Amino acid sequence: MQAGILSSEGGTGVVTQYPSLTELFFAIVPKNIVDPFKGDNNLQVMFLAIFFGIVLKKMGNKSRAVNDCIDFMFRFVLATLKIIVAAIPLIVFLSMASLLANTGIDTLLAFGSLFGGLAIGVVLVWCYP
Repeated sequence: MQAGILSSEGGTGVVTQYPSLTELFFAIVPKNIVDPFKGDNNLQVMFLAIFFGIVLKKMGNKSRAVNDCIDFMFRFVLATLKIIVAAIPLIVFLSMASLLANTGIDTLLAFGSLFGGLAIGVVLVWCYP
């Protein structure tokens, strides 16, 4: 099977065209600064991060305020995520309590049997590889 061509065994016989290297490069470079963060193109976000990192490094001491701002935002987001992660068990407990109060014990038993089956499957996979 050659690159870019599906085998006839698949039944469709469709030829898939892969982008050329230049098309791929121009697809990585975003059209504006906002688009990569709206879509799901992680390569464009990485391109912007590397580009701005290089620019900040070349600016030297002139970029000290921007570096401090980025460092502050990183630490702020990290502290916020720590609080959210610490609250997750309480949120799960409250959502299960709300589910139990609204639908009765039947739904909770269904979830329990689902997780029980999952646990049995994991144990079987670990014990009998």
